[in-house]
This record gives sequence, C-alpha cells and structure tokens, in this order.
Amino acid sequence: MGNIGPVLRFGAQYLRRYWPRFVTGLVLGILFGLTTASFVWATKVMIGRMTPETTQATPAEINLSPTNTPAPAVTSGMKTEARAIKLKLAGLKAKAEVVTNEFVDPWLPKMGRPIDWRQFLGGLLF
Repeated sequence: MGNIGPVLRFGAQYLRRYWPRFVTGLVLGILFGLTTASFVWATKVMIGRMTPETTQATPAEINLSPTNTPAPAVTSGMKTEARAIKLKLAGLKAKAEVVTNEFVDPWLPKMGRPIDWRQFLGGLLF
C-alpha cells in the first residue's frame, strides 16, 4: 500500500487519454442510478393516485391475534441521540415528500379529477 503514489504517477501518462471516458461513465452511472430510483418512486406515487383513498384503521380496529402481535419497539434500546437523529431524518423525509407532492400534483392525473392540459402534457412526458 505504501507504493500507491508511484504506481498512480506511472499509470497517469497512459490513463490520461481515457479520463473523458471515465468521467462520462461516472456521470452516466449516476444518472442511471437516479432514474432507477425515480422509477420506483414514480410507481409508488402513481399507484397511490389511482387507488381510492381509504381511512386509516385505528389500533382498536385491528385484529391482534397471537400470530398478528406487534413487534416490540425497536427504539427502546436506542440512545437518545440516535432517536433524535432518526426523528430528524423522518421529519426531513416527510417535508421532502410534501414538497415533491406539491410540485407533481398539478401534473399527474388523480382518480375522480377531470384531466386538463397539464395532466395530458404530463402523461405525454412521463
């Protein structure tokens, strides 16, 4: 491991002409990862918009049979700092979801809402 500097200096003259290909591959790889992640998100959003809204069941309404008992709380053994970080990340996720939904809501069709020019154009683009 101590010889990594001389090896990189030796190889740099031979690899210099491949740097544009390397950077292009890196950028395209990041773009591929982002589009794959956005496909999963878009599928979730579209399924949620095309299904009718239901009300959340309260814990009293859920049948808690012995095979359906809730798992013990994972956060009981966590330190308070870790819990605070987890709550902060959950808050950031919720804010990001609200902002994203406000941005895409006018452009995506929704069950029960007539399609206007934005949903028609959004359907063509996405």
